[in-house]
Amino acid sequence: MISPYLHMQISGAIWYQGESNVGAGARKGGPYYACQFTAMINDWRIKFEQPSMYFGFVQLAPWLAGKDNGTLIAELRQSQLAALTLPGVGVATAADHGDPGSPYGGIHPRDKQDVGYRLALNAMGVHYKTVTENYQSPIATSATCQPSKGLARGLATAACTLVTFPALTASTTWKLINATCTENVPVIECSTFEFQSAADASWHEVSDIEISGNSIVVHGGVPSTTATNAQPVSGIRYGYSTWPVMPVYTSAGLPLMPFSIEVKST
Repeated sequence: MISPYLHMQISGAIWYQGESNVGAGARKGGPYYACQFTAMINDWRIKFEQPSMYFGFVQLAPWLAGKDNGTLIAELRQSQLAALTLPGVGVATAADHGDPGSPYGGIHPRDKQDVGYRLALNAMGVHYKTVTENYQSPIATSATCQPSKGLARGLATAACTLVTFPALTASTTWKLINATCTENVPVIECSTFEFQSAADASWHEVSDIEISGNSIVVHGGVPSTTATNAQPVSGIRYGYSTWPVMPVYTSAGLPLMPFSIEVKST
């Protein structure tokens, strides 16, 4: 693919691909893609003889891919983020830009301007260093959960505070927007914040999202563990579905990216 261009001097590359890698089985799916994607970036840098070449990529937009593919799409989005372990790599998410009515097919959303803007903003921050903040959507890296006292409707309750990277600057805050499942998209394909029960590994939609200063605190209930005062939540995820419902943005207009992380016991 890149052989004809190897004698050119380039500053970087942008990448919007991955839909055909969604799936299960050999040479498909999230775990394989995470390894494959980072290996490709390293190989391009070797081939172009630019070890620090900028590489920006787009986290996949939603599309209705058929039965049982929702979690597989979410898994691939998560695996794309493995590339951020490499220096000089940035991401612009398109997970909030689904377009089920696109005349080109739902896999090709029409709004490319927002995604292009996010890619340009990221390159200015990561590569050109002309922007020093608010150039990449925050990513949840960890969560601290505190079990609440008692039960609510037979569920153990918890409040989880997210830690994100990059951390918000003093001039930036979180904001909540009114986000719902897109018209003509089955509700079963949509999700926002969910807790995973430590008791049975089931997932449950949270009951409340609270913005507290520069922190995001998520409240919800899960089936109770048998141990007294046990940590009821073992995982937290956001937009981990075919069609992410994403109500959390920074005041600079960048969305919190979909994620799935484990919660450590406290």
